[in-house]
Amino acid sequence: MKSSAVFEKEVSPEIDLVGMADGAVAYQLSRLKSIVAVIHNDVLKRLNGRRHQAGLDWRELVDAAFKDLVGSPCVNRWAVSLDGAR
Repeated sequence: MKSSAVFEKEVSPEIDLVGMADGAVAYQLSRLKSIVAVIHNDVLKRLNGRRHQAGLDWRELVDAAFKDLVGSPCVNRWAVSLDGAR
């Protein structure tokens, strides 16, 4: 039995064999493979999902939500940099 086959058998629950773009085979942590699949599926759902149709003034909505913070030390510290972004 080849040493790579022995290694693959020993680590099989934790390590998966995956194909590379060039056709080579590589080792990948099983949990990483699972995470990649979850992220891939979530991105596809977002890309293929229906877009919201709303003509909202987002700047006005955000300003209204944070109007009570105007004058606070945190907001004043960033006011100079945010003022130019409008």
